[in-house]
Amino acid sequence: MAKESIQEQGSHSTPEWTYSKTQFATLVALVYFTLANLLACSGGSSSSSSPDPVLASLCSPPLVRGSPLTDALNSARASHTATLLTNGMVLVTGGSGASGSLVSTELYNPTTGQWTATGNLAVARTGHTATLLTNGTVLITGGSGNTGPLLTSAELYNQTTGQWAATGALAIARTGHTATLLPNERVLIAGGHGSSGLLTSAELYDPVTGQWTPTGDLTVARTGHIATLLTTPLPNGSVLAAGGHGGTGPLTSTELYDPANGQWVSTGDLTVVRAIHHTATLLQNGTVLVAGGHGSTGPLTSAEIVTPSNGIQVRLMWDFASDSSVRGYKVYYGTAPKSYQQAIDVGLKNSYVFSGLRSGTTYYFAVTAYGSVAEGCASSEVRKTVF
Repeated sequence: MAKESIQEQGSHSTPEWTYSKTQFATLVALVYFTLANLLACSGGSSSSSSPDPVLASLCSPPLVRGSPLTDALNSARASHTATLLTNGMVLVTGGSGASGSLVSTELYNPTTGQWTATGNLAVARTGHTATLLTNGTVLITGGSGNTGPLLTSAELYNQTTGQWAATGALAIARTGHTATLLPNERVLIAGGHGSSGLLTSAELYDPVTGQWTPTGDLTVARTGHIATLLTTPLPNGSVLAAGGHGGTGPLTSTELYDPANGQWVSTGDLTVVRAIHHTATLLQNGTVLVAGGHGSTGPLTSAEIVTPSNGIQVRLMWDFASDSSVRGYKVYYGTAPKSYQQAIDVGLKNSYVFSGLRSGTTYYFAVTAYGSVAEGCASSEVRKTVF
């Protein structure tokens, strides 16, 4: 029989990745259950019914090798953007050329390996952002031009016509900012360098109206940072901003944007300062791999795994399977019965902690065991409503 207990922990004096600097009480729900039906569903002797299709193992696609070389760009450029379009082509825009900022844009055809010119930007720009919207258009924002102040202008690229059209202007001119497409189809612009210095301001673009509205300010002014759209169980549309360059120099600080209230909260520090050109990659288990960049003494080799959290956690524990052929376990979870959004491979462990759960939400969990050939059927499902 499944049993559970709830333990409330106090706040933490030293911020870590799993806790916010803003003092949170951490809720830990302990849910215990015993694995059942661990024999492989195909070819095994289990008497259980077939598992939910989402639990089926997927085969990796074969690796396709191609030529390492392709044709050159028509125009030399740096600090440009590159966007994969819905038709499979890659759109390159603007950047810095031999004579300054560029208005030219190009399309790369992966079938032919050729670059072709497409419509020019209305305004030459570098240090801008490019975001593919859900309707297939590409939104260009801000940056710096050849003359005058930084840019507030924004443009939309139409894949069908190959032309650019103006859309609503940013409230604040900026370069070195980030642009993140949210699940609600809006675009979040954050930070950057403005006409009077580093910015804390953030704005939201509505593709329906073509207008920008202000949202909550960053807790720290920053430019050269990275912004990563996170997956559930954090609130849908949460964005992690990490590192960059602040008013006092390179930053270790990070913060989370909550789309529900439009606010940013601090969420711990990187282990080393990363001022610019670092990368952030969302992994399948919901953590973020941050690598490289420029630190306080130059380029970095270091990398780190970060786990954004709003302080609410659920710990799952289960009995080890007696079958010696088991090579590991996968934990499935979601917000509806037998509808799991992700599977997390925990290896040969019999527990896993979920961080950043949404308060007031009921979560559903199941575990499978896998061997070298196949994955077993799912355990009985358990659920927990977190507060």
